[in-house]
Amino acid sequence: MKKPQAPSHQMSLLPTDDRSEPTARAILAQTVREIIRVESVLSKLPMHCLSKQGAEPIHIQRNLPSGKVDLLWDVSPTLKYGMPGIMAYQIDTLIINKRMDEAGRPMPMILRLGTMRSICQELGLRPSGTLNEQIRKALYQCAGAMITAKLTYTTNKGQTKRLEAGFRRYDVIFTGEQLPDGQEADAVYIIPGQVYAGLLNEVPVRPLDFSYLKAIPSPSAQRWYEVASFKVYAALRNGQESCWLDYSEYCLASGQKRYENAVPMQKQMYKIHRAHLQSSYILKVRYESLMDRDDIRDWRIWYTIGPRAVAEYQEFNRVRREPESLPDSKTLPSGAGEAELLVKHFLHLRFGSVRRDPSRKEISMAENLILDLGYETAQELIAAALTQAAQDNFSPLWMNGLERHCEDILSVRQNRTPMAGGGKERKQGNSRVGEYRVAPQDLEREGKEFALHAFEHAYDHYLKTETEAYVRTTYTAAQIEEMQLEKKKYWRKRYAAMDEAEIERAAYRSVFKEFGAQAALMTFEEFQEKNAPHADEIIAAYSKQLGLEDHPREQLSQSV
Repeated sequence: MKKPQAPSHQMSLLPTDDRSEPTARAILAQTVREIIRVESVLSKLPMHCLSKQGAEPIHIQRNLPSGKVDLLWDVSPTLKYGMPGIMAYQIDTLIINKRMDEAGRPMPMILRLGTMRSICQELGLRPSGTLNEQIRKALYQCAGAMITAKLTYTTNKGQTKRLEAGFRRYDVIFTGEQLPDGQEADAVYIIPGQVYAGLLNEVPVRPLDFSYLKAIPSPSAQRWYEVASFKVYAALRNGQESCWLDYSEYCLASGQKRYENAVPMQKQMYKIHRAHLQSSYILKVRYESLMDRDDIRDWRIWYTIGPRAVAEYQEFNRVRREPESLPDSKTLPSGAGEAELLVKHFLHLRFGSVRRDPSRKEISMAENLILDLGYETAQELIAAALTQAAQDNFSPLWMNGLERHCEDILSVRQNRTPMAGGGKERKQGNSRVGEYRVAPQDLEREGKEFALHAFEHAYDHYLKTETEAYVRTTYTAAQIEEMQLEKKKYWRKRYAAMDEAEIERAAYRSVFKEFGAQAALMTFEEFQEKNAPHADEIIAAYSKQLGLEDHPREQLSQSV
């Protein structure tokens, strides 16, 4: 008899007993009727003002500690037609996004939206002359809005890119006007702008249930579904039953008015949540008060994920019209310092994904390159250095392993002789990158560095497990809990904007660090000496964690 498969943690969120099984099946069958694939970068950012109490300006700017702009998003409306509003949002969301999904990638040069009558019908509205004028105005609002953007995004090939541009998303051509090929337009058409189309062609897409999106009764609740789905999918992917969304971030992402008092905030969000509670997309809402980075009152909104969302997520993974690719679960595009982005660029090129955090040496090297060359030129240099390393049968695991390659490429570009002592030979006057072999000392240094990182990783694990064992055998559970409560009070008072989960982790680390200070532990040198006979196992385990099982370990273990 075949052993039944254990249900996944995600599936446990759906009813599973015999009496409720038909309900679970019904939810799954009725949930996803039509999948739409929406790009997952610009869809996080507001394009429209959904507030009914007057147009809210759309301007988001976040700076790095150095003062340099890390994220900028500004939507400037035309004076004649004004800010894209609710009608513009519905046209973009229910008509234009659907046409773009149906057209596929690469984005065609022109898209047919349909006649005014068919657009009205798709929006669920009765055609009329007044409505036609409203649609015409909304399309002019969308076409005329100027977007100024500085942001970082991940492409569908895993590359990290920076967008710094001012652009309009598309032009609009109405029935009877002339198309680019000279013919008369038989319907409403849009022509995607070059910058916009280029970005759409290379960013990942994520699925949404178009039938559910269309059935949601209000634009603000529709926008909540678009924004919150990033958080919901990420939570389900990690087997979690709840997720959170900061109120301030939601207001930024949706272009809605932000309140600083609890009563109007909860009234606003109640109207938005109501449809999703009724549909069982979410089951429960809880508010946690906090302060944002500017010391303005904010709330973390916690959602218990409902069976509809679970069924939707499972259906998306079953259908797989496109590989699910959610760069991250943050409400707005994530920002990162340019040095870190450059290291991640190296990791994407070298391994196809970011499998670890950048090291201090890599960050230092990246900062120096950016300071000397600028970010874009530094990106090109790293790519050229990796190409050269591959030609030399050299596969660096850290970006700083490319230092000599970078130096030599720069020497050639500047018509200089490579630095002495580099262990390389090059034909004079050759402008091509190549024609040399990596010196043995480079390979030896790479092996030693990898082995050192492997032992440092193993030593960190040793410290953690031995400290925890010492604390739990030396102190009672009540003593640990009492100290943990004190530490949580300290962290809450010192960092008011820190979320509760991070406070829990910080308090936990503080308790074990303080209580474990008296534990008798080996120094790193002692640990390394004692475990030298097990170097192969330590390096193999670290290689497996990084996804480098095929790395030649013989050379690495000999370097310890």
